[in-house]
Amino acid sequence: MSRHAQPILVQRWRSLAVTAVLLVLSGAVVLVWLRIDAEARRADALADEANRRGDAVSTLAGDVRVLREQVKAEGKTPAVPDPARAVEDLPDRAEVPVPIPGPKGDPGRPGKDGKPGPAGEDGTPGADGSDGAPG
Repeated sequence: MSRHAQPILVQRWRSLAVTAVLLVLSGAVVLVWLRIDAEARRADALADEANRRGDAVSTLAGDVRVLREQVKAEGKTPAVPDPARAVEDLPDRAEVPVPIPGPKGDPGRPGKDGKPGPAGEDGTPGADGSDGAPG
């Protein structure tokens, strides 16, 4: 460093330190914001996928009902059951927008340990290895 730069740095070290701290803090804020934004986009994508699946379930259930009625109209017995009877909670599953579950609850108490399993069988001995190099 030249002799002229040293006095300038000595006089302005506080402002340089404050600038460095502010740059680090702003970088941390930007990283946190990017992480939050990525999680928000992920949650939106999951909700969109759940809604598409709800639409598909609703459409398929409606199509099955129509086909059952067409088979009945011809005097035959449908081979597939009514979707409302075949799928538990079908109206709730086909609801769009799909309700997103809330946050996970507190964990429950751990269960009891199970019984130990039976002892395994001994394996067969392997082939002898080759002799080592003379030392």
